[in-house]
Amino acid sequence: MSARRTVLYSVYGLLRSLGYFGLRDRIVPYATVLTFHRVNDKEDKDGLSVHPRLFEELLDVLAREYRIVPLARVLEMMTTKSKPIPARTMSITFDDGYLDNFAVAAPILRQRNIPATFFVSSGYVGTMRKFPWDVSKSVSHPLMTWDQVRQLAAEGFEIGAHSVNHLNLGVCSPDVAEKEIIGSKRHIEDQLGAAISGFAYPFGWKQSMNEVASLIVREAGFAYCCSNYGGKVTNQSDRFNIQRTGVYPTTTEMLMEIDNFMTHYDGLMRMHVFGVTVPVGSSGSHLEGRA
Repeated sequence: MSARRTVLYSVYGLLRSLGYFGLRDRIVPYATVLTFHRVNDKEDKDGLSVHPRLFEELLDVLAREYRIVPLARVLEMMTTKSKPIPARTMSITFDDGYLDNFAVAAPILRQRNIPATFFVSSGYVGTMRKFPWDVSKSVSHPLMTWDQVRQLAAEGFEIGAHSVNHLNLGVCSPDVAEKEIIGSKRHIEDQLGAAISGFAYPFGWKQSMNEVASLIVREAGFAYCCSNYGGKVTNQSDRFNIQRTGVYPTTTEMLMEIDNFMTHYDGLMRMHVFGVTVPVGSSGSHLEGRA
């Protein structure tokens, strides 16, 4: 472990033991929405897979310290502009529609009675297709079938749309974006026999979003839309840009990100916290060396 990371862990551990983050979150409350992709024991280096043991460990910590609610409940909280979202509120989401979401993640969530939303790319569900990033890494991760998606819905999990073909909507033509967004909603609703209300941008970067796509999402009848470039949710947030936080390779690093520790790290260090000044890099809210 590098010297910088050792200091980060030490400072974070001390602040956490002192209850700093819980107190701060009560003063400036917000909701955190987490994004997962895969939960399996394959040691892929693409940053998308979380080991089941880590997933269980993280959920157990979060269940003790946070109020984990359905994403729809966060949306309800956002509508009350005069009242802040309750402190330490959290929602769990999954993107893409991998089989392990159904076979591994869902049973772990059910065991703990934790709700979650699964955003699926409708053109991949029930097929042998591979996402481009899996092809480039020469890895194989099977996808859910429609029967499995329907079972998740029947068990009370929310199902949302993640486009048809997981294209970057920020660079698509308006016609293609419309087919991807509206097509996914219709396809999923036809398969479920029920309406869906949520959409998550493929990739979720700022560059994969634009005003045209946002307008199509609204006109398609979605109630909300998620990005995935970090950030927190308050009652002043845009419901068509629900900011989500990605996952990290260890529970400690994940908690550091959830607690917004890295965002404030520069300021803490420059204030000579605990009498020391630590050189600060330009990594922003991300730890050095993250995949």
